[in-house]
Amino acid sequence: MYANVFAKFGRVDLLVNNVGNFIYKELSKTTNKEFMDIIESNIYSTLFCSRAVLPYMRKVKSGYIINIGVVGAERFNLRRKATVYFLAKNGIYLLTKNMAWEEAKFKIHINMVSPASLSEDIFKKKDFPMHRSASYKDVINSIFFLLSKDGYYINGANIEVAGSFIPGFS
Repeated sequence: MYANVFAKFGRVDLLVNNVGNFIYKELSKTTNKEFMDIIESNIYSTLFCSRAVLPYMRKVKSGYIINIGVVGAERFNLRRKATVYFLAKNGIYLLTKNMAWEEAKFKIHINMVSPASLSEDIFKKKDFPMHRSASYKDVINSIFFLLSKDGYYINGANIEVAGSFIPGFS
């Protein structure tokens, strides 16, 4: 897929790793298959897709990889019924930091954008300090900032798009 993009356009400028299954279930009730599905769909897909585009970005000494996380992903905190998901998102955070360091010499920017819930189905408005959940536009605007000249020197960062929301606080 990426080879086709490179052949047609001569470059791959941007990859957004926005995939990963979620399960809301106690760890003791999570099957091995469910556990592996969460890890593979989050960590493996981020690593393998990134590895697929990096050779093309290195050739032109330019590129952006944005990994989508979740608020709180950079902290080791217990998340009741979401332990496996947060484990996976923390893994993406660690990949982001390491890949950013390794690829900086090629002027490849690798960052993470971590929204709070994009839905008020799970949480209530009162759970959010700013009285609303994050919107898709909030997330997109943070990505656009990272792609802009103003965000050029930001590399290896995790931007939480959460309006001060912290899981477990309300």
